[in-house]
Amino acid sequence: MIEILESAKHLVAMKISGSLTGADVEKANAAVDKALAENERISVFIDVDPSMSLTFEGIVKDFIESISRLGQLSKI
Repeated sequence: MIEILESAKHLVAMKISGSLTGADVEKANAAVDKALAENERISVFIDVDPSMSLTFEGIVKDFIESISRLGQLSKI
């Protein structure tokens, strides 16, 4: 599960706990996309609970999204 936390416009803050699914990865990426649309550069803070685990779908979606963002790394 991903919880998007309130933060400054240039900061994407989230808490990850339990099982991380493909839908959770999409939610996190949507928050990053929104912040990048409103800011030239952003920061990301992730609070990871020790109980966090990834589903196979979550791993695949995260891998695909990570590859698609390689060109944006200078903004994050």
